[in-house]
Amino acid sequence: ERLVKTLKDILSIIGNVEVFIAREMTKKFQEFFKGFVSEAIEKFEKGVKGEITVILNISKIKEKENWKKDWQKN
Repeated sequence: ERLVKTLKDILSIIGNVEVFIAREMTKKFQEFFKGFVSEAIEKFEKGVKGEITVILNISKIKEKENWKKDWQKN
């Protein structure tokens, strides 16, 4: 599952930040989730299908510049 893999990468690189996940935003069965990355992993670990949008709230990260520099190297 790509979403859970992505969330685990976010958790290991950035940390347990707030996340907003939207599924099927323009469709009849749209679904929204707001919480922390660890909670999202737990919620979506059984799989999810459809178009997914992930938004991270990184405004409260104290060492934001450090992970940003490391990420840009890759």
